Amino acid sequence: MQAGRTTLITTGMNFNEKDGAAFWPIYHQYEYERSKLDDRRAAVIKEYTQKYPTPTDVEAKAMAEQMLDYDSRLAALKMKYFKKFNKALPALTVTKFFQLERRIDLMMDMQIEASLPPLTQAHYNVQGGSVAEPPQP
Repeated sequence: MQAGRTTLITTGMNFNEKDGAAFWPIYHQYEYERSKLDDRRAAVIKEYTQKYPTPTDVEAKAMAEQMLDYDSRLAALKMKYFKKFNKALPALTVTKFFQLERRIDLMMDMQIEASLPPLTQAHYNVQGGSVAEPPQP
């Protein structure tokens, strides 16, 4: 996926030589840090597919918390690199990159989501079997 992302950024940004020279070293640092986060996200997605369609309440909660943590860490990483990019590049160029980055993320997320079984078909895991309705408190 990284090769496709780099191609889309190269095409979409159409950097001049000066901006490209400033952008790519920062981008490679950003992608290195982001790849660590994305690995954690991939692990949660893998866990979800392994436990589907009957994750326990505890497992479902843990996976949701991990994904929320991922979202928070990704937002913080983007803010960190937004500042770094703005020190080296014009604000319009940086804004254009982050808009393009968001669109690429959305496309990739849609591909991932389309390949996952829908949570709406998951069942609560109860001793001895599963049921479609949540347990009553």
